[in-house]
Amino acid sequence: MVVMASRIIGLLALLRAGLAEEKAAEFDFIVVGGGVAGSIIASRLSESGKHSVLLLNVAGTPPEAYRSPVLLSNELIVKHNLTANSGLQVKITQPGYSPVKEFSVAETGSSPARWLGGSSLVGLSLYLRDHPEALDAWGEGWGWKDMHKYFHKVESMAETCYGGHKSCGDYGTAGPVHIAKEPAYTAAMTLDFIAAAKAAGLEETRELNTDLGPAVGVPPTMQHDDGTKVHAFDAYLRPAMGRSNLHILHGARADRLIMSGDTCKGVVYRNLATVEDKVVYAKNQVILSSGYVYTPRLLFLSGIGAKEELERVGMPVVHELPAVGKHLTSARYSPMTWSTDRKTLSQMLGQPISQSQFTAEPKAYQSTVQEALARFRSQKAAKASPYSKRSDVVL
Repeated sequence: MVVMASRIIGLLALLRAGLAEEKAAEFDFIVVGGGVAGSIIASRLSESGKHSVLLLNVAGTPPEAYRSPVLLSNELIVKHNLTANSGLQVKITQPGYSPVKEFSVAETGSSPARWLGGSSLVGLSLYLRDHPEALDAWGEGWGWKDMHKYFHKVESMAETCYGGHKSCGDYGTAGPVHIAKEPAYTAAMTLDFIAAAKAAGLEETRELNTDLGPAVGVPPTMQHDDGTKVHAFDAYLRPAMGRSNLHILHGARADRLIMSGDTCKGVVYRNLATVEDKVVYAKNQVILSSGYVYTPRLLFLSGIGAKEELERVGMPVVHELPAVGKHLTSARYSPMTWSTDRKTLSQMLGQPISQSQFTAEPKAYQSTVQEALARFRSQKAAKASPYSKRSDVVL
């Protein structure tokens, strides 16, 4: 970070000295980061054709392998991971537990994806909306009543399911993201899990996004009928790439925001192919959508962050904002193991995942890995917040 900060300071001096002679490009909107949010924003802003939009991203169009069934694309991630950056570390807070001190994103196969489409390339393809109570806690304009119509705007679910005799539930039917009612493949052990949860007193449902109470069931997925993955690039950017007013520049790493008082006027980025630093300006807005690692990094390198931390590495303090890079929170994840006589999913995938005595079963590759879930509200949570209905335990 100190080396990067020194380079940014040097570039700033270069610009102020008037040595950057090339006339900077200008667009109505600049979107920094082409992940899930950036893909949607760039598509929506350019939809009318009235505004020029520039999308800056480190990497370009994702390999076709990311459109394959979930497990195949995840194997690609492990073997050919473009997402790693050993110079970045993250502190994650998990409520009720001591913070994980740090982990390098280079060590995680699901680190912030840098291809266009972002984290939707590496996810498990489950489609679960959060509980209305969680959305209502976000504040004015972000509550369930406000967001419900936007969920429907995203979703494309068939109008009828169950042989065409019954509604598929509370979903939109004309959005860009194809939603399947259930995974393309469901393992036998998943059915055992559902049976065990029912035996423990939970009701089974196929409407986990519609029925919001305690339940067990198989959730909808972002999969096509053949099990291939639906991701943000295919849903939003690929259909928009022919628009003359949308400009997608990949191989571009944003390194600094150009600030004028409290207003962001543009972006300094590096062309990774030519190792040149470029400047681009926005007539209206610059939108940061670079994820939970790269967005605070960019803010910090732009002089926006905790005053003492900026001064420690010699960065000018443009705007003191102590929370930058802090308070990253994640739900607690506790893996469990058990013995079974059933053939497990990992034994159905063939070598090198399975042991040599097991033969690959192609249908298993259409699994979403986490095929079912059970949820309920614990006695402790019910006592602490008796009027809340949101499940706090998910298995």
